[in-house]
Amino acid sequence: MSRHRLTASVVLAAAAMAITFSGCSPVPADGARPAVTVRPTSPADSSPAAPVPATPSAIPSPSSTTLPGHDCGGSAVTVSAGGDRVLTGSCPQVTVEGTDVELDLTTATVGELLIAGDRHEVDAGDVGSVTIAGQDNDVEATAVDDLAVRGDRNTVDVRDAIGSVVIAGNDNEVEAGELDAVADEGDRNRIERDD
Repeated sequence: MSRHRLTASVVLAAAAMAITFSGCSPVPADGARPAVTVRPTSPADSSPAAPVPATPSAIPSPSSTTLPGHDCGGSAVTVSAGGDRVLTGSCPQVTVEGTDVELDLTTATVGELLIAGDRHEVDAGDVGSVTIAGQDNDVEATAVDDLAVRGDRNTVDVRDAIGSVVIAGNDNEVEAGELDAVADEGDRNRIERDD
């Protein structure tokens, strides 16, 4: 094998390993529980040959009659598959990625809600902070301490109060029963009190 082919083979092998390991997450040394990624299971999936640990876990595909809830169990959760999902329990951080996720957080206690991607619909109770970095997302909540929107055409409707609002995008709509501090750094945004 020529020296050039050997070098090319080594570079390709290193690139393949880097791509393979880029999806891996290290386990924290401080003993903290790892984040849980919630993904639907495929109907074609068969039972595993060996027992599977309880976490991380996946939410089964929603049925036509009931939609089971997934208890966060005090762990950070990422939802990245489209479809209807329900999270319950203590969720210190919920990340919504991808497109077309419908997420019900009304019975969950959410510290931080991060929405990345497009066309998500999220219903929540009281949330510490909400950050939206995407387009055409719709969020309804009871109360939000801090709201940051970095995208376009997002809609946020909060029944009670929003502590602070920062918008760095365009054509967004924010309505709340009460608004405290507001910073609008975009164009054509509508931020108003819902009387």
